[in-house]
Amino acid sequence: MDDRIKITFNNMEPSDALKEYLNEKILKHKSEHLLEKMTMAEVHLTENVHAKGVDKDFQLDINVDVPGNRVHVEAAGSDMYALVDEATDKLFRVLQKNNDKQKKSEGSTPWRVLEAEAAAEAMKADVDDDDEYAGVE
Repeated sequence: MDDRIKITFNNMEPSDALKEYLNEKILKHKSEHLLEKMTMAEVHLTENVHAKGVDKDFQLDINVDVPGNRVHVEAAGSDMYALVDEATDKLFRVLQKNNDKQKKSEGSTPWRVLEAEAAAEAMKADVDDDDEYAGVE
């Protein structure tokens, strides 16, 4: 078990099997480097006691803190293990999207720098043109 993952059960008995399954599903993606910067993950498993017998008996909320962002996903349904699968898949799609955006923004040149470089090139071209007209080569 990872100490950065905090699991809480609301209105239901804690289950070691469910905790292990949840940890396994979350840490499965650790090899993809999506969770290496994770500082904290909070998982809230809730049984809706007022809605017993209806389609959405359980709710699962996952909050993951990564530098500069907090990712939140939730799922509701009648089978807690299916909810874990659904929520973790959704979580890692969001983390992958966040990771791709971060890599893209880190690798690109800010527009102000590009604008300044273009202005410098234009000024250099103007200076070269002026020297050419003045007979200086």
